[in-house]
Formats: sequence, structure tokens, C-alpha cells
Amino acid sequence: ALSKFDETAVAAINRLGDRFQEGLLKSFEENGLKLQANQIGSLLNLHFVNRKTTTAAHVQASVEELHGLMHLSLLNKGVFTIPRGLFILSTVMTESEIDGLVDKIEDTLKELLPLIKEKYNHLLL
Repeated sequence: ALSKFDETAVAAINRLGDRFQEGLLKSFEENGLKLQANQIGSLLNLHFVNRKTTTAAHVQASVEELHGLMHLSLLNKGVFTIPRGLFILSTVMTESEIDGLVDKIEDTLKELLPLIKEKYNHLLL
């Protein structure tokens, strides 16, 4: 497996990570949410906070309830993610799959929007 994980594969998966990040940020904005998604290469972590997450304290401020509900909603949509909002992309993934993942996350955020408006309005634009 490692012989296939060469510079070309790393570059391709990192481009998917960039596409994923761009899609999420667009979705946040279109849905009136001020959330954070930190991405490096093929790793992305979504945070339910309304400011840049640059320290451990910022990450710990993320709304745990929303992480749990997002995790369960995504499981119901056929997406397994780490419950704290960490996504790890795979070299076999395609742009179409990334776009579908963004769509499923956006659907989940729309489901969470009434709760966010009620209890966590600091996450609204």
C-alpha cells in the first residue's frame, strides 16, 4: 500500500482536502453559520465555534452537543466520522464523493439550524 502512496497520490488527496474545505466554508456562509473548519492536506476538523481555532482552548470551546448530533445525523446518512468532527480522507475518494459529503454535512447543518438558533445563536452570522 505504501508503494502506491507516492507524491502523486499525496498531491491528489491534498487537492480533495482543499475541495472539501472550500465546500464546507461555502456551505457555512450560505446557511448563515459562523463555524470553523481547520484543514491540512487530507485531514479536516469541523468546530462549532465562532472564531478561528488556533489554540487547544478554542477547540475545547466547540459545542459538544452539536458534535454528537452531527455525528449521529451523518451516521444515518451513511457517513462515519470521528464524533468530535474529524474527517480523514482516503486516496480512493473522488471529487464526486467529496461533493456528496459536503452535501450530507450541509443537510445535517440544516437539521441542526433550529437548535443553533435556539441555544447557540453565537454561531450565526
